[in-house]
Amino acid sequence: MVEYEWTQELCEAYANNLRPMIKYDHQSWAVKIAAQINSKEKKLKYLDIATGPGFLQVQLANLLKEPVLYAQDSSEFMLNIAEKEAVDSGYEIEKILSLAEELKIEDNSMDIVTCKQLLHEAQSPEKVINEVFRVTKQGGKAFIIDFDKNRGKVAARMAKIFIKVTTNKDIANNFWKSYKGGLDGKIVEEMVKNTGFSKVVYVKSGYNYFILAKK
Repeated sequence: MVEYEWTQELCEAYANNLRPMIKYDHQSWAVKIAAQINSKEKKLKYLDIATGPGFLQVQLANLLKEPVLYAQDSSEFMLNIAEKEAVDSGYEIEKILSLAEELKIEDNSMDIVTCKQLLHEAQSPEKVINEVFRVTKQGGKAFIIDFDKNRGKVAARMAKIFIKVTTNKDIANNFWKSYKGGLDGKIVEEMVKNTGFSKVVYVKSGYNYFILAKK
């Protein structure tokens, strides 16, 4: 597990440093996720767990029809940044300040749940995954993306170099620290299957795992 103390200064620096990566990272993932859902259906309730600065949520919202957005994070500073990002893009979000292991959200309430780059930091990945299952409604879909500890090492090294060139040394080093702290994606796949999702698919994507789960 990788731990960070998310002060206001660190949250703002993280968002600013990550912003140049949106089109390479968050936008790309949003397209992959949108391809797996009925993006023409209106008013889908979409929860982004550990939303951070909200970049993934906004990028996916751009591909949906009038989505109803919920953003969870354990940092109030991050939620404020995510709210501004959403408002600047023409969206409103409901902010949920809580641990990902103890979501303050009703059972079976979300059409879409995303959880990106959290499990390597989570106190209990199993509890997070159980919460993802709990809040996803019947027929809804969840998407979990994170660093795959035992796969994609060459891609991760190349990504570190690219991040250092396009952003700065610090964020590149933090990326590498997070990658090294990742979980084995196949183990995460089994955790997701054990919750009771009716269909679970593991996809290797470079140095990440991409797990698609339907309830």
